[in-house]
Parts: sequence; structure tokens; C-alpha cells
Amino acid sequence: MSAPYVFMPLMALALMVGWWIGSKLAGARVEVLEERLKLAVDQERYVQYARIELEKQALELRAQITAGASNETLAATSAKVGVAINELSTANNALAVALTDQNSEPQFYAQLEQRLPGQADKLKAFVASLRPLGVEPRFEKSLFLRWRTTGGKTLSAGTIEPTGSIWLLKTVTDARAAGNQSAGERYLETIARLANGSVKRSENGSSDVRGPDGRSLRLPSLIEFAPAWKDAISALISDMSRQVNI
Repeated sequence: MSAPYVFMPLMALALMVGWWIGSKLAGARVEVLEERLKLAVDQERYVQYARIELEKQALELRAQITAGASNETLAATSAKVGVAINELSTANNALAVALTDQNSEPQFYAQLEQRLPGQADKLKAFVASLRPLGVEPRFEKSLFLRWRTTGGKTLSAGTIEPTGSIWLLKTVTDARAAGNQSAGERYLETIARLANGSVKRSENGSSDVRGPDGRSLRLPSLIEFAPAWKDAISALISDMSRQVNI
């Protein structure tokens, strides 16, 4: 007869713990959605930039055809149109990834390994090496490398898709919002040098790194320089940590 009274405090405690866990999970879910929204906004800007670039190159080609330009000139402009088409396709795919549902860590690495055999283990080791810096991975459809400042702000060190594409545009966006855009720009310049690529700056103010072929930065071209990539992230964190009020 006394058993229900014995268990009542335990039931109350269980309910309180359940409520606390539920509220934490809800908060985490909101944070995930906010992260996806921010990434989607950044990717949408890049889609618009890629579309404008394609339209510009297509108009240039049309004008050259009308003017009777040489075959060499037309071939060169046609190649630029092809690059612009690929760039728009990549941007559209990245936006689609940002808007899709959440993924898990095993699924992410399985998809990466399927597309780029041998890269999953290299990336796992690299991600693990970042933990002493305070960089924590978040797995959705993409892998987000994020770290938190002493002031509680969450900033990005990069986004990696299961296709192997790497996006760093949010790093500059976050750095700008924190009042230290130059730190983000220096990080991109360092990564561009490592990957033998270049920094692509659009008219809307966003910046990202492109690979040697002018397309999106790819994991294989950067993961081979994993220690230097880690050093670049460490320098980014150090630069941002010196910024006041973050």
C-alpha cells in the first residue's frame, strides 16, 4: 500500500528530468534550424550571383556571334559559359542540401565514402584533431565545423557536403557579424593558397574559396594539407578571440 507513495517522488523527478531534456532538445533543434536558415540564405545569395554571371557570359557570347567574332574568340567565351553553368549547378545543389532534412554522422560519412573513396577516414581524423581547438562538428545533410567564442557566439570554420564540396562563405559572414571581417578574409586567403585556388568575391559582398578549376573547393585538394588547414583554423579562432565583445 505504501509503494505508490515511495515512487511518487521518483516519478516527479523523472518528469522534471524529462521536461529538462525536452527543453534542451527543443533548444538544440531551434539552433539547428537557425543554422540551416543562415546557410540557406548565404547559399541563395551565391545562387543569385552565379545566375547573374551566367547571364552575363551568355549575353557576351550572343553579341560575339552577332558581330561575327572569330572561332577562337567564340570558343573562349563558350568555355566561360560552361564554367558559369557548372557554377550555377553547384550553387543550386548546395542550396538544396541546406534546405533538406537532418542527416546523421554515419550517413554523412557513408555518402562521402561512396562518392570519394578513402576520404571519409581522412576527414574523421581531421575533425577529431580540431576538438582541442574547441571546434565541434554538427552533422546534418552537411557537416558544419563550428566553434563558440568566450562571449557565447557560434562561428563557422567551414561547411563540408557529403559530395566533397567545401564552403567557407559563412566564415566571412560570421566574422563580419562579429565585427572582424578581416579575420575571415585572412582565413580564406590561407585556404586558397593551400588548395592552389583563389578567393571568389561576389558583388553582393560574399566571399568563398574556389579550387584550381574555378569551381567549388573540393575536399581532396585540401585534406592532404590537414595540419596546415588545422593551423589556419587555429589562427582564425585566435584572431576572432582578440576581437572585443565576442
